[in-house]
Amino acid sequence: MGGISSKSDKPWLPDNPVQWWRLPLSIVYHHGIIHVVIIGAIHFLIMRTMERSIGWLRIMIVYVLSGIGGILAASIFEPYSPHVGATGSVCGLLGVTIVEILLLWRFINRPLLEISKVLFVIVLFLTAGTLQYISNYTIITGLIIGLCSGVIVLPFVTFSKISHRSRVILIGFSVPLLVAIYFVLLYAFFKVQSVTDCYGCKVINCIPYTENMCRDDYEE
Repeated sequence: MGGISSKSDKPWLPDNPVQWWRLPLSIVYHHGIIHVVIIGAIHFLIMRTMERSIGWLRIMIVYVLSGIGGILAASIFEPYSPHVGATGSVCGLLGVTIVEILLLWRFINRPLLEISKVLFVIVLFLTAGTLQYISNYTIITGLIIGLCSGVIVLPFVTFSKISHRSRVILIGFSVPLLVAIYFVLLYAFFKVQSVTDCYGCKVINCIPYTENMCRDDYEE
């Protein structure tokens, strides 16, 4: 005869907080059809070309790491708001694009124009992040993780000893930085749970353009 299972043996129960699968699944959920269309359009414009140049595996690594990291950051600073979507993943790919342009700067036609386009898109994302329900913490964290991941996963191509040494130094810096970022995010998510008393942190994420624009849903 089998013993009686306790609630702790069933991590899928609603009252059990250890539901790790919500993090990767949050990347594929979206707020609605408009959100899906926007993210899908960015996938078509950015990911298609990038996948051809660096391969699906590298794209997947950056996509998942940036997406989960962005969801973690948003959940820490806004624990009472739903956080879904691949915004962090898309910003991670923008970070990889910046790294790729910098690494191949002298081989790209009009590289300043190309990197200006990417920076313009990032500014648009950050501006949208000042609106309610669009997290700037997801955008910023996804971008930083994308920059670190881009240095690590992009094909290792160098043309001199100096560039080879510089790339090794960058990778040696990026790997521990990426590990440290995830350690801090996971520790804050599971131990600190929330950072809600920082007024400056709230303003970064939502600027009150109107009187009730940035009110929390749980406030009366």
